[in-house]
Amino acid sequence: MKAHIDFSVLTPSGSVGRVHGEMDFQIVPRNSELISFMFPRNGIPPPVVPSFAFQVAVQKVLHTPWMQSNQIGLALEDVVVATVPEALQVMQYFRDGFGLISEAFEDDA
Repeated sequence: MKAHIDFSVLTPSGSVGRVHGEMDFQIVPRNSELISFMFPRNGIPPPVVPSFAFQVAVQKVLHTPWMQSNQIGLALEDVVVATVPEALQVMQYFRDGFGLISEAFEDDA
């Protein structure tokens, strides 16, 4: 089943960007469950970012009228890393490895 995911990428000093897009799930995760990003679909190597654990928790499962009838939204917890370059590296990993949309905010890109 396809679900639309959405989360922010932050550093301790502020927000760096947003990652969102569709992912396929065999079973839709529930609130507080973890989604693993350890195995990208195209086999690219994961980034070496010590503060990134390759798992992101589901904060909220959304079923809203504006979504397609079979689509579910997953609001994920923010990903927090130490520096802006690490945040941009993680965002690129989500884009290149999982086909998600990564949007860096102008002030930090």
